[in-house]
Amino acid sequence: MYDIQPMKTVFRSFRYLCLGLLLALVPMCTAAQTPDSTATHTTDSLEAQLQASAEDGHRSAAIPASFRGVGDNVIQDFSEHLYPIFMALLDISEGEYLDSLRVMHIGDSHIRGHIYPQTFGQKLAGKFGAVRYRDLGINGATFSSYMRSDKLNSVYAWQPDLVIISFGTNEAYDTNYSPERHYRQIDELVVALQENLPYTCLLFTTPAGCYLRGGRHNPNNERCAQTLINYARDHGLAIYDLFAASGGPTQACSNWKRSGMMRPDGVHFTAEGYRTQGNMLFDAFIKAYEEALNDL
Repeated sequence: MYDIQPMKTVFRSFRYLCLGLLLALVPMCTAAQTPDSTATHTTDSLEAQLQASAEDGHRSAAIPASFRGVGDNVIQDFSEHLYPIFMALLDISEGEYLDSLRVMHIGDSHIRGHIYPQTFGQKLAGKFGAVRYRDLGINGATFSSYMRSDKLNSVYAWQPDLVIISFGTNEAYDTNYSPERHYRQIDELVVALQENLPYTCLLFTTPAGCYLRGGRHNPNNERCAQTLINYARDHGLAIYDLFAASGGPTQACSNWKRSGMMRPDGVHFTAEGYRTQGNMLFDAFIKAYEEALNDL
């Protein structure tokens, strides 16, 4: 297990010192140069690109162009909970540590199918190198049933640095869905993980959404996603809202179905659909990583 707990105070201080020196030198270098039309054109072009990006709503390239009403493809980290993970990845990318970062993805049948989590894991390893990635999903699993499964002991034994938690579809499919009960079940699993893996970071994902039998709209999709967000906010954890990024309560299911990436059962997705979800999660993760580096 990668030792991600020390915040590397000396390392960060050195970076701040270098940044300060660089900022001090920039005005000196700028003063020694004669402004020309090329520099002005470059600045104008950059401003035009930024303006165009803003007008486009910062739509993620990982989201299919056919999707309508999509939300921001971002990770919400309510207390910089993932900061140790991002710093570990930075160290690994710079060759400062030879150890690998361990990432475990747990969840229901969407994870048991492997394509969604492994798409993310392969891209993460491809970018940073020293990343070990595993997924342990169970068909039909909920937060509560996973607590009672033998998979949890396997999670503990592997000692991951980051656990990605993807449940909610089966909770939302329950016609007697209760946000309060769901919240308690989330807490039971999180408490168990934190007691057995005290130095492990947690990242939730919301389900992409599902239809009820007969193709009826499932009103619990939004309630389930919001319960997960509320829990992450209340406990200072991180969450990726796949449901909102896919179009939220008005468009998410329609987008997946219309694109041909949802299976006829209205619950599961095609291989292409799961690859798209893995790409979307990776895109949001890298955005959060880059934002963390910008704050150094």
